[in-house]
Amino acid sequence: MAGLVPRPPAPAGDARLVTFPDITPDLKAAMPELRGRLLANQPLAELTWFRVGGPAQVLFTPADAEDLGYFLAHLPGESAVYVVAVGST
Repeated sequence: MAGLVPRPPAPAGDARLVTFPDITPDLKAAMPELRGRLLANQPLAELTWFRVGGPAQVLFTPADAEDLGYFLAHLPGESAVYVVAVGST
């Protein structure tokens, strides 16, 4: 799974939920052969061992290694990518 880095969270004490512009339609349009799942504003806590983590602007779950390669090759160059494996480190 690869997640694009979200913008910084709201200031401390701000009770609003952090959400980001949904860029998944643009990514899907730029990557018509993508087979994996693209999810906008996906909370990462449900994917980690300690159940912590805010939202990722986009969470991508590839169908297979080839799909991951396609995604990374067609991702805009200014996009930051973080890999979430087991979510325990």
